[in-house]
Amino acid sequence: MKKYLFLLLAMLPMLFVSCSSDDDETASLKGTTWVCPDEGEGVRTLVFNKTEFLYTLQSKEETESVKGTYTYNPPLITLTSKDPKTNKEETMTGSINKDKLSIGEIVYTKQ
Repeated sequence: MKKYLFLLLAMLPMLFVSCSSDDDETASLKGTTWVCPDEGEGVRTLVFNKTEFLYTLQSKEETESVKGTYTYNPPLITLTSKDPKTNKEETMTGSINKDKLSIGEIVYTKQ
């Protein structure tokens, strides 16, 4: 009986341990900017707000911009937007590792 009482007392502190409140917050990239210079096509930029992003491709000839929404479940990120030419919804997935965001073969660096 003493063993069970001792075991119960040893487990008692575990009842008062809780997870940090950070676990309840949704992951966000709000306020971050990511850049990928590409000699062939120009400079690609991703700017994130709370749930939306702005993609810009700036070349010598023109600047193309696309807005959309994103979800971030570390380390994976999913970007959803409408293609301005076809008006169809497109979804891209990538991952973030420290200050690098990779979507397919394109790698952005956090500024």
